[in-house]
Amino acid sequence: MTLWGAAQNWFHTLVPKSISSFKELALAFMNEYTSYQMIKKQADHIFNLKKKHDESLRYYIRRFKAEKSNIVGCNDRIAYFAFKKGLPT
Repeated sequence: MTLWGAAQNWFHTLVPKSISSFKELALAFMNEYTSYQMIKKQADHIFNLKKKHDESLRYYIRRFKAEKSNIVGCNDRIAYFAFKKGLPT
């Protein structure tokens, strides 16, 4: 009942009674959708972000935060320097 869209369609393609436990269901689900996961980026990736000329500061902050959430090991100090570096002089 909690699945929707492509996940629900996938669920309905399972052979009836082929899954006997929640653990099996979770494993089958992960095998199906693992390739769709975003690959985590390294901390140095955040230094490539720059505020675009026609981009508002508010949108740059939003974009920066979204990228930061996908970066492994990005602490506040790294984020501060990267954010500052991405601003125009």
